Amino acid sequence: MSFPTSQPSQTFLQNTAHSTQSGTSEKGSGMPAGQSGFLSAVHSASVCLHPDTEELHPELCQLRYLIADPTGNITILVLDPVPVCDQPAAAAELMKLEPSAEQVGFLTIPDNSCGPGSSGIVPADPASGPYTQKGMAPADRRRGQRNDAMHRSRCDKNAEAFLKDSSDIALRMAGGEFCGNASMSAAAFQAWRTGLANGQFVLRVSGADDLVVVNIEAGEIPLTWSGEVHMPDPQKIEMVSFPGGEQLPVVTFDGISHVIIQEPLLPKGGIQPDLTAGSDCSETVWGCLETIQHCSGKTWAEEHAREWCRYLQADALGILFLNASADRLTPLVYVPGADTLFWETSCGSGSAAVGAWLASREGKKVTVSLMQPGGALKVTASPGGPLLLKGTVVFI
Repeated sequence: MSFPTSQPSQTFLQNTAHSTQSGTSEKGSGMPAGQSGFLSAVHSASVCLHPDTEELHPELCQLRYLIADPTGNITILVLDPVPVCDQPAAAAELMKLEPSAEQVGFLTIPDNSCGPGSSGIVPADPASGPYTQKGMAPADRRRGQRNDAMHRSRCDKNAEAFLKDSSDIALRMAGGEFCGNASMSAAAFQAWRTGLANGQFVLRVSGADDLVVVNIEAGEIPLTWSGEVHMPDPQKIEMVSFPGGEQLPVVTFDGISHVIIQEPLLPKGGIQPDLTAGSDCSETVWGCLETIQHCSGKTWAEEHAREWCRYLQADALGILFLNASADRLTPLVYVPGADTLFWETSCGSGSAAVGAWLASREGKKVTVSLMQPGGALKVTASPGGPLLLKGTVVFI
């Protein structure tokens, strides 16, 4: 479902490149060639999470957002500030309105965090906000002023974070997890708003302890970009014995862990896959997802995702079905913070996990293009070295 285009504030239209950005822009236009129509990609929806706000000032419930398609992993990027405590609920409402979306990320931009009335939840400035209007009941005014003070405090903390770590833009996923595809999408948005046809951007991303660097280049088609994410190094790569007897490789990043299951995996005529050593398997989850709504491997994975996430004490969990001979990957991702479980059309951190695992296993640099239901993501990995994820982003 799409919504009427919302007119972004003037700060979105200005060419305000942050000091850490570098790149080239289209001469005279202030933005890359073919990107001037980006405003048509901005959506708006009413998302009211607090009855007081909806009753008194429904206009404050409007959230502007973009819909990004990074290799089929449809991602909503919210442009307006939303308090962290409200983000999972806001994400759930937006995903109801946009059923093709698989995840939601919230952007913090240096010039949109604290403007008057900028928040989709409460106004940022009580002096100019509607809570000060004459005729409002004193209790309502006090309630609005308390909310305003809370929002200003959150804004101050956001501003401090930018000054401290020199990031160009911050991205927080609804469940606090890390996401490579969303990072690429956020960097593409930042390239547009700063007028750069290509450049390098530094992001603060949830689930990553260190800053994330992304290289972006505008494509020939409007609103399309190619990106290369310098993925965080995995904390560890190990074989794990799970409570059910499964012995599987696990790649752990800040913010998400990935369990790799090599296909083929389903025993002929079996109901539940045998993932212990030496199993004789024949069916693939890839084919299952394409042709069968419910099959043993798909159901089995969904049933184990939450259990394994708790067992690994992970912030989020990916179960990756890898057909190495065909370079095909089918990712299932569970995010407890947002209470979502999706067979994703592509997974950036999952692709990186596979690359890191292959490099570790083979003891040398590897480059692999992993075909996923939504398209291919390319990973280059070296043992203990850089981990690069390449893909494309289209705003729809």
